[in-house]
Amino acid sequence: MLNQVFRYDGEKLRKLSMIDLQAYAGDTVAQKICRKDQLFFHLRFNVPVQLKPIINISDCDAGLYNICVGLKNEYTNFDSVRKAVEEGLGKVVQDIPFDRLTVLFEGIFIGNPEDVLDQRTGKSEVMYPMKGLGTKAVEVKFLEGVA
Repeated sequence: MLNQVFRYDGEKLRKLSMIDLQAYAGDTVAQKICRKDQLFFHLRFNVPVQLKPIINISDCDAGLYNICVGLKNEYTNFDSVRKAVEEGLGKVVQDIPFDRLTVLFEGIFIGNPEDVLDQRTGKSEVMYPMKGLGTKAVEVKFLEGVA
């Protein structure tokens, strides 16, 4: 698909984020969709992104806040953002769950992917309660292809 132009809007990004969140949380069907979807792959690996922290220090754990505000303004692609967040978490996480930030196409959210998914789908079960669970901490803006 060389030189294919991909167009997407906010609604498409929200739908892809939900599929990605399901995959992130371990759903094998969603993982297969992510591996085969050309737009998903394109967004994850080929489009530069811009980040804008929007969380206040009072909204979450100080370590998570510091990761969010410490991210660079721009990354070469979405996958680089995920790796940067994982590296940041690796530096502050001690004896608590590793995935305390969920990185999606529509933003970076406070909480473990399973908990963020459960919250979005209305389930009351929370594996890892934490301050600010489900709060959007960082806006993600794709710099190409937005309709």
